[in-house]
Amino acid sequence: MHYLKEGELETLQHIASTKAFQEVKKADFVLHNTVQELESETLDDLNKKQPNYAIGPLSNFLTKIHVTKSMWSESDCTKWLESKPLDSVLYVSFGSLIQTNKHLIQEIAHGLLLTQIKILMSGIGSLGLKQEIQKLKNVLHKAIEKDGSSERNFDKFVKDLKAKIYT
Repeated sequence: MHYLKEGELETLQHIASTKAFQEVKKADFVLHNTVQELESETLDDLNKKQPNYAIGPLSNFLTKIHVTKSMWSESDCTKWLESKPLDSVLYVSFGSLIQTNKHLIQEIAHGLLLTQIKILMSGIGSLGLKQEIQKLKNVLHKAIEKDGSSERNFDKFVKDLKAKIYT
């Protein structure tokens, strides 16, 4: 049974997604804008079907990210917030009513980190979330440094591509 109404099944997005999934099966390889350390299990599974290379992140956002290691008092948060341009900070609150788990919080943190938006977090686990974001930042830095997983995967991709072209 479909969860979409009959009229919603053939939207342009659905058609494009279906076509993309059909076409990717014909590809010689797939490049991913991620790092091996974050998606290793998924990439291992995908590699069973065809070569996949995690060569990201494909931007220099890591040089612009600053994650504080201190825990601010509320007055410091207000002072910091007031120093930012209007509409430039995203407020994220994990109050006592939210039903969530660590994995979901990590996914949200990862997504927010990639946006490069300034974030003000509150809630019971905000310090833990800041620590998780710092760990994620460290993983990404390690992956993109010389001889990191992204460089190794990119080199392997180039080698495999040359082998495919010249054989």
